[in-house]
Amino acid sequence: MQIIHRISERVDGQIQNQLSEIGIEVERGLVTFEIDESHPSWKKLEPMISAWRSVDIVTTKFTANELKNATYLRMAPRWHHGYPQPDGDFGYRTVSYNLANFCSTCGIGKRQTSPIRLKGEPKWGRRHFLQLNWIFDEYFVRPEVWEDLFEPIGVGCLPVVDHRTGKDLRTVVQLDIMKTESALQISDDQPFDTCTHCGRKKYRAITRGPFPSFDVTPTSPIQKTKEYFGSGGSAWNAIVVSSDLFRQISDRKLKGVHFIPCDRMTS
Repeated sequence: MQIIHRISERVDGQIQNQLSEIGIEVERGLVTFEIDESHPSWKKLEPMISAWRSVDIVTTKFTANELKNATYLRMAPRWHHGYPQPDGDFGYRTVSYNLANFCSTCGIGKRQTSPIRLKGEPKWGRRHFLQLNWIFDEYFVRPEVWEDLFEPIGVGCLPVVDHRTGKDLRTVVQLDIMKTESALQISDDQPFDTCTHCGRKKYRAITRGPFPSFDVTPTSPIQKTKEYFGSGGSAWNAIVVSSDLFRQISDRKLKGVHFIPCDRMTS
């Protein structure tokens, strides 16, 4: 496992010299570079980027064995394609969701009741999974992927509608993913926000290390967490899959997603 920092900073002569002194050579101007925490310069760099308030995007790279040996894994998107329709003033919410329990301040509480609408057929390229912008807890797949992989294991699908014509699209379906009742084993120091309007809790996205596992092992091969994640007005449930489903996706070389092992806490 590698913890990787993608650092962005506007570098002047002073910052350039400070970086050079710890073995990091960069040009002046707006610079982005990556460094993992095993790098010999990391311990010296860490307080510097904190003092400079640099943009620091943290990701984790896992080994093949870490992925293979995980009982459950979070499924995360490799790309986002398009927006749900209508996209003006987030109009898709009123078209596709029941908003009786929705909080516009934190984004928690909408419940899908009608098909998601798109401008047209997705431009898949060589990919098989996609997520839309704004909807970070639903996955869309090619119909043949659902028929071959998900239908046999009891995962349903929902139609996706062409917003202009109102007809079902032919090259995409939405996976019908249920929410689990099992809580995640989230550490006490995981940052979260409590909404000032509705009082509900939303965790910051977990990008460092493994994703939490469940208190009780789910029975479904794919499920949404009951906990919400996100920031500002965006809220989403993470999608977690079983090791068997992970292997089937990997064996078929399906593209568009990547995986983060879930780690069970020990007392």
